[in-house]
Amino acid sequence: RVNSPLELTISQWGDALGLATRWNLEAVRSFIIEQINRHFPNHLADRIRLADAYNVSIWLQPAYETLCTRPDPPTEDEIAILGAKRLAALWKIREACRQPQVPKQQ
Repeated sequence: RVNSPLELTISQWGDALGLATRWNLEAVRSFIIEQINRHFPNHLADRIRLADAYNVSIWLQPAYETLCTRPDPPTEDEIAILGAKRLAALWKIREACRQPQVPKQQ
């Protein structure tokens, strides 16, 4: 167990997560996920990328929801990380959520 704080970038934590996943080091992997959760809660695109690469599915829904409901559009970095196809799908969801709901006629 590591007791001292490690000051790593999200990219460095991602590399460590990749190694822990590849080598089936579950305790290390859990520690890394905890550190990314603690230190990088707003790095949505990075978390989506890492979730895809290393099967951290718990990050996907909250990141997608935040991207679709926040008032600001995606940043240039998020666009570069997510790619056009995924971003287009998220944008469609975002716009659908922003449309006023019209009650169905009976």
